Order: sequence, then C-alpha cells, then structure tokens
Amino acid sequence: MKLKVPVNSFESAVRQIQAGADEIYMGMDDSVFTNMSFSARAQITSHGVHSTLSPSEFQKTVDYAHSKNVSVNFTVNCQYMSNSPHNYLRQKYLEHVVCGIDMGSDALIVSDIGNILFLRTQGVTAPVIAGSYFNAFNSETLHILEELGVIRASLKTSVQNEENMI
Repeated sequence: MKLKVPVNSFESAVRQIQAGADEIYMGMDDSVFTNMSFSARAQITSHGVHSTLSPSEFQKTVDYAHSKNVSVNFTVNCQYMSNSPHNYLRQKYLEHVVCGIDMGSDALIVSDIGNILFLRTQGVTAPVIAGSYFNAFNSETLHILEELGVIRASLKTSVQNEENMI
C-alpha cells in the first residue's frame, strides 16, 4: 500500500514521513492572492492555520522528502482563469507552476482541464495527477486525460448498482 498525505508545513512533512508516508502533497504561497492560492485552498484557514508553505519552506520540504525517497506532489488546483488583462493571472499561474517544478516537485496536482491544456501548450511536461476536485465520471474522460499525460485520476460515480459501473 502507498501512503499519500497532505502537509501544510515542514514540521508536518517530517512527522508524516517519519510515520511512513511514501508521497506527500502540498501547496505554496503565491504573491497574487491574499486569502486563496493557486492550490485552490485558503493560504490561511479561518482557524489561523497556514495551509500552504512559503517558497523557502516548500524548498526545504522538497529537499527533506527527497532525502527520504518520498515523492512530492505540488497542488495547483485552482480553476482556469480565462479573463484578466494581458493574461496576468494565467501568466502568474504558469510562473507559480514552473517555480514548484524548479524546486523539485515530482508531479503536479491539477483539477481543471483548462489548466492541464494551458500547461501543456506552454511546454510544461511534468507529470500531472488529476486532483480530487477534478470530475472524471467515465472512461472517455480518463482516456482524454491519459492523452494529455495525466498519470493518475480518481473516477467519480454516483451509480449505486454494479451493472451500471464501468
């Protein structure tokens, strides 16, 4: 069994890895948003808990995880942003993604097909995982994701009987 866990700080990464995590996933602060992040999570929750890591803490966590042979997935789950002057938000998203890749992330967690397409057209070849926010309901969607280089996805279904399952 592979244990994949979220982390929101270097300290939580150390604890999770010492507890046996094989893979961690985390987001990183960005300079664009005050409350939310490109990870589609609040940078600081209503309880005052930081849910994304600063860039320096992100780098330190990647380095530690890799020293323990633990994979790092970078959450960049925000929805595709199509309208902003001079494509400002898309460019900042791309810069954010490239920064995480340059810091050593092993894969990107993306939950919007528009963002997957955008990253691929921009030459980003990093492995992509369709995040849990991504709605893949059938094998046709999974086939399209596979063609886009997505290496892992969760199939969602509301079907309750076995005869209608894929």
